[in-house]
Parts: sequence; C-alpha cells; structure tokens
Amino acid sequence: MELVILENIPFTPEPERLIERLGFGSMGAMAGELAALIEQAERVARPRACYTLFEVEKTGERTVSIGGREFESRILRVNLEGVSRAALFIATCGVELERWAESYEDLLLRWVAEELCEEALRAARSAVEQALAPRLAGPHRVSMNPGSLEDWPLTQQAPLFEALGEGGSLIGVK
Repeated sequence: MELVILENIPFTPEPERLIERLGFGSMGAMAGELAALIEQAERVARPRACYTLFEVEKTGERTVSIGGREFESRILRVNLEGVSRAALFIATCGVELERWAESYEDLLLRWVAEELCEEALRAARSAVEQALAPRLAGPHRVSMNPGSLEDWPLTQQAPLFEALGEGGSLIGVK
C-alpha cells in the first residue's frame, strides 16, 4: 500500500464563476469586498489530499472489500463491477481555510467564505483525479462519497479512514 499525499495544490478561484454560482449577478457595491475575500482565501488556503490504490474484491450482493475493509452499498458494489483496482482518497480544503471561513460572523461574508472552501475542496479533488488518471486507465471512472447516498451512509467513512491509515491525519482531516 503506497499512501500518496498531495500538497501545494493550486487554488485560484475565479471571481466571475463564484459570482455566478452564488447567484449575485452584478456585485456592484460588494465587488471590492468579494475581491478582498478571494485574495485572503488564496493566501490562507492549503488544499490537500491523500490516496491509495487497492485491489477490489466483491464479497456479496451489497458489499465490497477494498483495502481489506468491507464497505456496504449495493450501488458501490454495482459501480465496481468488472473493476479490479480502485482508489480510496480523502480531500480537504485545508484546516487553515476552514478556520478562516469560521472567523466571519457576518452571515453573508461567512457564506461566501464557505463557498471559497468548497472551491478549494474542488481543487483538491481535481488534483486527485489528475494524479490518478495515468494510474487508473480506462473508461470506467466513478467517484462516490460516503454519506452522499442513502445506500452508502456517512458511517461508511470509518472503514475508508481505516484503510487510509494515517493519511487523514497527515492532511489535517479527522
């Protein structure tokens, strides 16, 4: 098992995309404040990720073993049909950016700061995808998150963290 840590992930939010995603339309009076938030976020953000490649074993109708840990999800089991290797990964916007976002008491500014956290998380996930592209060749690419589906509850994060060992703590995720 080779644990790969990804650090120094580029994070350069695009103001126009952020404005559109937030539904602000024209920022007008808030444009300067948004620009300052983006500049601060770029300075503070340290997105990180870790991953490991594992062999996949189908163990039942609703279970699959990855990295010696059993995951229970019919959808995960179906998505991994015909797949012999899979990557388990953890991605984060970084504790630094999370703390920065939490420091805002103004609800609007905090909402924008949290959206910038989401943007940094997307940068970390993208870095994982880029790193895995040459290692997991083929057309079958699926990404699933424990807790995103009723069929794969958040409690399934426990075996994921166990399989990745110290990876989570090395990138600041508990």
